[in-house]
Amino acid sequence: MMGYGRGFSFPGGCFGFGSGLWFHYVIGGVLLIVGILIVIMILKKKNNTSHISSEAIEMLKMKYVKGEITEEEYLKRKSVIND
Repeated sequence: MMGYGRGFSFPGGCFGFGSGLWFHYVIGGVLLIVGILIVIMILKKKNNTSHISSEAIEMLKMKYVKGEITEEEYLKRKSVIND
């Protein structure tokens, strides 16, 4: 007897055992938390990348100051790091 009572209706779920409206709130909350975590991870990665590039430029400057690389090589490597 399909359709009898609360059967397959949306709010009641299957055979009368439904998740109700609270289920949608839980799923929405989980999706919100996952979204926030993704944004935080992206921001941390972006910040970490800029820190690494600034360290690389400092090392490059030291090599140039010590005379280990030429000015042309310094400028070429610096442009690669900044890109």
